[in-house]
Amino acid sequence: MGTRFIESFDSVRFVDQKENLRRQTHATVELLISLLFGEPMILPEPYSFDSLGFLYVGSDVLTKRPPLRHDSPVWEPFVLSLRAGHVNYRQMVADLMRKEGFILSAWPEITDILQERKAFADFIAHGNFKEAKKRFDPEKVERLECLDAYFSSAPVRQAGPPKIPLDNYVNRFLQMEVQQEKTVASVSVDSLQTGLKTLRDAGVAFTDRSEVRKKGRLLLDEEVFRGVVEFIDSCYSHVVSSSIGAETCIFSTIERPDSQLVTEAEASVEYLTSTEQSGDFVDHLRLWLNSEQELLEKFALVTSKWDSIWAILIDEEWRASVASLHGALTVSSGDIRTQAEEAFAKHIDLLSDRLSTLVFKKQGQKISVIGSAIGAAAGEIATKALEYKFGISLPTGTGAALGALASYPATQWLEMARDLWTAGSIRRTIWRAAELH
Repeated sequence: MGTRFIESFDSVRFVDQKENLRRQTHATVELLISLLFGEPMILPEPYSFDSLGFLYVGSDVLTKRPPLRHDSPVWEPFVLSLRAGHVNYRQMVADLMRKEGFILSAWPEITDILQERKAFADFIAHGNFKEAKKRFDPEKVERLECLDAYFSSAPVRQAGPPKIPLDNYVNRFLQMEVQQEKTVASVSVDSLQTGLKTLRDAGVAFTDRSEVRKKGRLLLDEEVFRGVVEFIDSCYSHVVSSSIGAETCIFSTIERPDSQLVTEAEASVEYLTSTEQSGDFVDHLRLWLNSEQELLEKFALVTSKWDSIWAILIDEEWRASVASLHGALTVSSGDIRTQAEEAFAKHIDLLSDRLSTLVFKKQGQKISVIGSAIGAAAGEIATKALEYKFGISLPTGTGAALGALASYPATQWLEMARDLWTAGSIRRTIWRAAELH
């Protein structure tokens, strides 16, 4: 069974406190969908303890997991990828806590206090979470303790070198020629290149994203700063996903489309990485929410239901459906597309039957995940929830106590080989099969 890298849990992106609830909602939805289709999440070291989003969502998922082990493909929902020199989770967390120059994202209250960091590291290294709760944020420490208990026996992988280093992405982008015509896109590319050159000339190492943010705020205007940060963050995620050995990825952002430079930054990264995929297409999702009230409603809907989600993830019929789906996608003969579509449709039907508050519903050629019974206080919800970045427009979902959480095209799922659920090697098989018809 393949593992999935989910960019929306990026630890550095969660530093912006005012956006954290929105980011957490987005990440939760992506994790939910991945698990429902039988793919565990693989994560790099920083995500596992220093992503505020994963600290909360990951611990929620594990807290609601049934006490008795079950034969489920996602019984171990998270796979940790350790770098050379780290032998286990606890040692890794303690080492990075002690490491000078490592900027803490989930623990900003101690990031600049080396003595406190070393004290926290000592508590972790010895498993003394009881004393750590007395000295540090008790809720966060308790969630870290939950993750520590899980990762002490969960599967790990060894991280390796990335396919392409981050600096290579930057250099390739800086060498791109800007069109002579002063189109909106060409002006945006030129502005991004100028911003990156300004930081490079100032001695900024692009691998240090905290430094990019710190120096960028001082040296760049707000619009260029936002574009540069989005470019570096997106490139960094491609670097990480290739180094940790993820079979599939969701590269996603909640950055609003009101910035031309942010849009151009994403398009540029997509262009730069397209040549390395070798047919291994990935998904780019963007989340828009219309109001804070709507955000809270969606967040409450998703995060309060992990116990019922687990009831599905250990269900015998669900396990058989996942096995059939992945089996259909790995066949090497016969009508691959027909078998995969049939297995996919059956799995959608199963999820629709089993989910009480999250319902998979077919709407024409699209499948939507719809939240029902959000609560009596829920007002009219109108949202474009998750939209593909590749020009596929999703309808706005309206109605009291209903809101689209995620949506994707059903027929184009196989034809365009950008499905959310299958492993990279399988995607290439489907892509080639689609080209033959």
